[in-house]
Amino acid sequence: MGRGRIVCALAAAVIAGCQPAFDSVDLVAVSTPPVEVTVRDFLVELPAGTAVVVATVPRSGNRHDYDDETVVDLVSDDPDVMDVFGRPTAREFVLVGIDAGETCLRVHIDGMVRDCIDVVVEPPAAD
Repeated sequence: MGRGRIVCALAAAVIAGCQPAFDSVDLVAVSTPPVEVTVRDFLVELPAGTAVVVATVPRSGNRHDYDDETVVDLVSDDPDVMDVFGRPTAREFVLVGIDAGETCLRVHIDGMVRDCIDVVVEPPAAD
């Protein structure tokens, strides 16, 4: 390997070593729906017809934390089961159960898919 390639490889390793390594994203319910919902880093459960506002906190698996400039986005694989709407506050989203079923809530960090959170939307809650 030539000297230039060694220098480039070392530089790339140093740069990569200074970046956060995705571990998980904490989902924190910041609203109180009228029925019980489950919001965790690995599972969201809610009845159809229910919405919950969540704040997201990306967690790094190494000693380099994510900063406030890190862009987090949540995208439902099946918006007919659960839809997601961004809020004006950075890293806050409204999760809406649309119809009973299961889907995946994709976690994007700085534009890259990093995780899939299981979602279960149950039939609407009985009054």
